[in-house]
Amino acid sequence: MTVQQFINATLRLIGVLDSGETPTTTESNDALDALNQLITSWSAAGVPIYAVAKDTLALTGAPSYTIGTGGNITTARPVKLKSAQVVNGGVSMPIEIVTAEVWVQIKDRTMTGKFAQQLYYDGAYPLGTLALWPSPVTGSSLELYSLKPLAGFAALGDTINLPPGYEHALKYNLAAVLAPDYGRALAPEVNAEATVAKAAIASLNAQVLGPPLPATGPASAAAPAA
Repeated sequence: MTVQQFINATLRLIGVLDSGETPTTTESNDALDALNQLITSWSAAGVPIYAVAKDTLALTGAPSYTIGTGGNITTARPVKLKSAQVVNGGVSMPIEIVTAEVWVQIKDRTMTGKFAQQLYYDGAYPLGTLALWPSPVTGSSLELYSLKPLAGFAALGDTINLPPGYEHALKYNLAAVLAPDYGRALAPEVNAEATVAKAAIASLNAQVLGPPLPATGPASAAAPAA
């Protein structure tokens, strides 16, 4: 199904289009904008994320690196980190992902080594910063596991290819967004289905992805052996 076909089906759901009718170009573009805004708002809440992504970066000894489009790790900016590890010489060591309150307690930030004990992610936009302590030397690599936002659509001709349940949830929730623009009152059963479908996705993701994974490596303030 293309985005245009998806939008047509949504407008039929709220009674704006009859079977076989098509919206104007302006209506289609407005609906595309609304769809992308809906996806963005869901991403902020962690609702539509359905997979843990793995990113790898060769480390250079720097104390921090950026992540996001155009960053040191040029990828979609993570919504949430799940786990991380540093690999050196075929040996991998998990890293504890810490809060700002824990991170500021580090006294000596000049320490280096093959591995890192702690990682702090500031979540900044458009580029987030990943700070590592101690700073792993050249020859080490960072493996980062995170939740990424569901990507929006660039054009009406794009193909929608999502896991089961996502198209249904997006359709009914987009209907709830578009109905007021056309002066339509959303049928109670449509509104109820929008709520149920969104909750089903959130529940499934919570079961599959779970809470952040705890680090199994050392969490003390001593630097690991180089």
